[in-house]
Amino acid sequence: MRLWLFLICVKLCYYSIGRLIHEFTKIQIPIYTTIIKKIYDESIFRTG
Repeated sequence: MRLWLFLICVKLCYYSIGRLIHEFTKIQIPIYTTIIKKIYDESIFRTG
């Protein structure tokens, strides 16, 4: 019985951490894409 409770707790912890990471990446991805786009545009501008 205790093992079941432990497994449920672990699953919930993993789920909440996964949700946090998911939300964080949803916020982070646009920032990264804009930075990459800026670098890409600058490199194109420099080369030609």
